[in-house]
Amino acid sequence: MINNAGVYLDKDVNILIISRELLDSTTNANTFDAIRMVQAFLPQE
Repeated sequence: MINNAGVYLDKDVNILIISRELLDSTTNANTFDAIRMVQAFLPQE
């Protein structure tokens, strides 16, 4: 299984002026949610 889903919350926002909240939200969804999904499918010890 491959998870290539992601969110693009900052589509029309310049990276130099993006709010910290929007940057955190986008980064968390695109990085940590992928890790959480992988962990959910790993065998439990």
